[in-house]
Amino acid sequence: MQKYYKISEVAKIFGVHHDTVKKWCIAGDIEANNIGGTWFIPTEATETYERGEKPKRVQMLEKQNERLQEQIEAMQMTIRRVAGTLLETGGEL
Repeated sequence: MQKYYKISEVAKIFGVHHDTVKKWCIAGDIEANNIGGTWFIPTEATETYERGEKPKRVQMLEKQNERLQEQIEAMQMTIRRVAGTLLETGGEL
């Protein structure tokens, strides 16, 4: 079973104000779950944060973003190719 810290516990671990940890949670800098207005931070998230690694959720979103960028680039190439063909043929395919 996964264990969780509250913001105040993480603040003590890192020696920062609890508002700082809350900002990390809101910004997605540290993995956290907000349930009923209370933040719960998985214990392993503190280790990930301490190593300077991005939360798994952020890593996943970055990978999705990379795939979408590749798709956009492929579509742009297709559009340029079609536009070039249209210009060459005077608008007829």
